[in-house]
Amino acid sequence: VLFLGIVVSAANSDAQRSFQVCNDNGNVVTGALAAPKLRGFVSMMIGALLNGSLNSPYHFFASSTVGLATSSPELAYLLSFVLGIFACTVALVGFAQATRKPLHCSRLLIPGALTGFYWACGYICALYATKYLGNNVGYPLCQTDIIVSSLWGILYY
Repeated sequence: VLFLGIVVSAANSDAQRSFQVCNDNGNVVTGALAAPKLRGFVSMMIGALLNGSLNSPYHFFASSTVGLATSSPELAYLLSFVLGIFACTVALVGFAQATRKPLHCSRLLIPGALTGFYWACGYICALYATKYLGNNVGYPLCQTDIIVSSLWGILYY
């Protein structure tokens, strides 16, 4: 699910890049906008669906016999989640190597690893919040980070 979300986000990014078609005067040309706009909207909807179903595998795991047998199913689930992210990362790096795209590993390894670590810490907290507050309150409350980061982008930058 996460891998498909990354692919759809990349497609959405390509659609946004091709969204603004300008002529020589800098004016936006309207005739060529319909297909990229539709492609961006469809990929955004698919990405939202995949991101919204991110906790579905956890709920199936927590109610399984293995999840019920462990004292902390959140941490046990996180191990399989991390292995899935690692497998997707290896696949994406292999794809980038096959297409000869530069990865800039020396510049991006430390910031990327720290970002992933912070995201994993936040995801563990989101799992616990969802467990104790419920799906209707806990997970949407954890998604308020989008509002905070948007306010940072609007007010600070």
